[in-house]
Amino acid sequence: MCAQEELIAVSFSEEETVDSRIQTRENDLKPLLKRKRDLQDGIQNDVAKLLGKRHTLVRLQAKQKDLGEELSKIMEDS
Repeated sequence: MCAQEELIAVSFSEEETVDSRIQTRENDLKPLLKRKRDLQDGIQNDVAKLLGKRHTLVRLQAKQKDLGEELSKIMEDS
């Protein structure tokens, strides 16, 4: 009977130790999760900017091509 009580006491002690370690890990994880969210937001913003610049670049390249063709026609007519 004494051995069983001792095992139960050890088990409770281990459980408290594990619970404490879990709490510590959760507290350590909170700032990391916040940093992760902040980084993801920053990346999303950067990707949106890059997509906008890509759209502008494609539009300007098309305009440049059109102007080049117009210039060629003008040069041929001269």
